[in-house]
Formats: sequence, structure tokens, C-alpha cells
Amino acid sequence: MVCEYGPKRLRFRQSRYTTSSSASADKTRRESNALREPTATSNDPGAISATSETPHAAPSDHLDYRSHHPNSIDGSGSARILTRTTPLCVSAEPLHRRANADITYVSPGNNISSPNLSPPHTLTDEVDCKVFAFYVESAGHWIDIGSPEGYFHSYVPQLALREPLLLAACLSCASHLMYLRGLIDKEAEQYYSDRVVSLMIPALSSDQANSSNEVLLATIVILRMSEQFLELSSDAQRHLQGAASVFLDGTDWSPVETNLATSCFWSYLRESIRISFLREQPCPFDLGHLTLREDDMTIPAATDGIWTHRMTFLIIRAGELCWASPRQYAVTEARRLKTLLEKWRAHLPPSFRPWCICENDNNPFPNIRYFAPWHVMLAVYYPEDWADTNLYDMHRYIETAIVAPTRLLCGLCMSNMANVGTNLNGSHLMAWCGRFLSGREEQQCLLNFLTEFSRNTKWPSQVDCARLEETWAKSRRPWLDCLGVSPGV
Repeated sequence: MVCEYGPKRLRFRQSRYTTSSSASADKTRRESNALREPTATSNDPGAISATSETPHAAPSDHLDYRSHHPNSIDGSGSARILTRTTPLCVSAEPLHRRANADITYVSPGNNISSPNLSPPHTLTDEVDCKVFAFYVESAGHWIDIGSPEGYFHSYVPQLALREPLLLAACLSCASHLMYLRGLIDKEAEQYYSDRVVSLMIPALSSDQANSSNEVLLATIVILRMSEQFLELSSDAQRHLQGAASVFLDGTDWSPVETNLATSCFWSYLRESIRISFLREQPCPFDLGHLTLREDDMTIPAATDGIWTHRMTFLIIRAGELCWASPRQYAVTEARRLKTLLEKWRAHLPPSFRPWCICENDNNPFPNIRYFAPWHVMLAVYYPEDWADTNLYDMHRYIETAIVAPTRLLCGLCMSNMANVGTNLNGSHLMAWCGRFLSGREEQQCLLNFLTEFSRNTKWPSQVDCARLEETWAKSRRPWLDCLGVSPGV
């Protein structure tokens, strides 16, 4: 049986990025505010056995869920192994119909309350409870690192107790991460993986497989989080490449709109940035239809999340300039991007300012602390007109424009070791930019950090570390050697 994301179905809508509070603007609110009825198959929590033998597709554009998990763990954890002996225990009562019933925005900090929703299920199995707790207390926070609203660790768990597909995704992701840490056995992890596949197949086959289905969008983001814990060579990106047909159906995603579906989209884009840096390739998704592309950074941003979304989009555009095929107007685009980056930085709200910047006696990188959890502001690519730049000033330029921000980025991530989400989003940026570090102490400190972070969290870092060591082994200043510039000039 093949579980496959469908082709794109373009459904253009009016932009919410430029809407006002008028009545006509209200008509453009996302359809994600309308609750829909799940399919009969996905509404039956007990329909799938824990020993499912359903085969899954292997091609890269299919969802081969069995390939998401490694065959072994390092066995370093000493925690008790949890073994599943009973099936997932949740009520199988049908949910109320999700037709045309608009609800207002629900803050993640509040309980979900609506007459159109059935009472939440209550988990009664010990393993289910422990696995779900890991999602609520850990994995959900890691996904939320770019979202001040905290949808994935507060709102999504509440919604999951009413939505079997979303609950299965939370349990599948959490069980995989627990398995990597030696906290749960392979049989239990495989049970949760098989279960979410069995519920995902009918969801993707229905007419609700589009960007208005916030449950499906959240499921994709959560499963992609789990998939990212594979090394690059094993990561088929099934929940990244394939999911484009669901997210990019013509919806004009906005950085200023606040709801679960929008949060899912920006989380999805942040998940794509890591692959772009690891493979040094542009974002594979066509975002040309977004009104955000015309954003001149003059529209006031009411929340930190909006500023984070804007920088996410700017980093994607920087990747296009770096790694896409040469274009006729690349220089003009580069200059415009630099202007936008400068405007973004100049108008940052106070919450984006660090409250601590000080030197570390035992670390070559500074200690930097922020009130908000994910404010990695490194502009990884500052375009310049090289025709006007003296090559003999290149060393000074690189130190100022690349190495100095890299040191700040490394200091920021290393100063927040306890915040796993920060480093899930920052490690690939550190590794890519870290190739420009020339000091032996800095190089070793970065390698030690990436290795330790991987050991503690099972986050893949083999490719990052290997590339750093290969680059540094060629020369202490490989970029100057390539240019034929003497570092002493």
C-alpha cells in the first residue's frame, strides 16, 4: 500500500497580509477556523492492530514510514525500557460534524471549549501516557521554537485528544525520540509508527488534504520533526518534499496572521532551511505567489513571531541567491535583499535585544542571552558588489561580515544549551558558517559542542562535523587560499 502526498491543487485566495478589519477582510479568514468531520477510517482509534504488516512505498516521493527509524540505538541510556502490552486506549466515540461552524481564535494558553467539539479522550494506558507526556513536555516545545504562541506544546496536545490522526502523530514522534534515547523499545515505537501511517493514508486521500486542514498540517510538521533525526544520507524528506502539495496549494500565507495553520506553514519552512544548508541548495518550493515577497519591512509588526517569520523568509531568499542557478538580475536582487535585512535589523522590537553579552573565560565564544527562545539573527549572506571590493581587503571584510556574526551565533547557541529547540534550529547554521572560523580553539569548541549536543539529544551531526573537519584540514584560511590572498596583507 502506498501512502503518497497528492499533486498540487492551486486554489488562489486573497492575501491576508494586506487585509484590514473591514467586512470584506473577514471573508478572507482562513478556512482552518471551520471544523471539519474526519473520515470514518481515521475516527476509529481501534481499527489498526499493533502488528500491522502493511507494506509502504519506497520511492522518494512516497511516504515510506518504516524507513524513518534506525535499526539500532547506541544503548547509552539507563532508563527503564517501556514495553507496550495493550493497544492505544482512547474512546472511539464519533466526533461532531465539522461543517461550516466557525470558531474564534483560541489562545494556546486557554482550554479548548466549543459546543461543536466532543469531550476530549482520556489516555488510560501507561505507555500512551508516558509517550504523550514526552511530546507535551519536550518535543512540542522544540517545534514551537519560532512561535511565541506555543501552539505545538499547548494547543496541539489539547486538539490531539479530540483528533485521532493528530494524537497518533504526537505519539509517533515522541516514541521515535524516546526510542533513540533508549526510553522505549522498538516494538512500541513501531506500533505508533504503523498507527499514524494507517490513519494518514485516508486523510491524504480525502478532499480535505489541503492547506485549510489544520490537523493535517500539524501532523505533517510533527512527523517531519521526527524524520529530521535521521542523518542526511538516510533522510528521504518524505514529510518535507511530498508535503508541498498540501501547504503550497495557492494559499497566500501571511507572517501576521495568528492561527495554527499559519504556525504550521512557518514551522514547515524552517524545517526546509536546514536541508538547504546541509545540501547547499535553494528552497525547493516555489514561493513566488506569496504577497510577502513584496514586503518592504515597513508594515508594523505586532509580535515577535512576525519578525521571526519575516527573517525565515529572508533566509530562504538568501539561499536562493547563493545556490540557485545564476540569474540575470542577481546583483539587483542581492542589493534589495541586503536593504531588507538592514531594515529588518534596524526595526527589531526590544524583545529581540539580548539582555546579556559578556566574554566567557573558558570559551572562545561570548555568552549571549535573550528573553525569547529563538532569536538567531545571523544574516548568513550579506551580498556585496565585489567589483568595488579590493581583494586585499577581503580578509578584513570576511572577519567583519562573516566571522564576527558566526562567533555571535555560536555564542548564542552555546549559551542556551538547555534549550534544545534553539540548537535544533541553530546547529546547521553554526556548522555551515563555522567553516570560516580559523582559530584552532574556536574550531575545536564548535566540534565539541555539535558532538555533545548530538550525543545528548540524538540530533544528527555526522555530516556537519565531517564537513567542518574536511574544510579546516585543507587550510587554516581556506577562503583566502582560494582567492590567492595573503592573510598578512
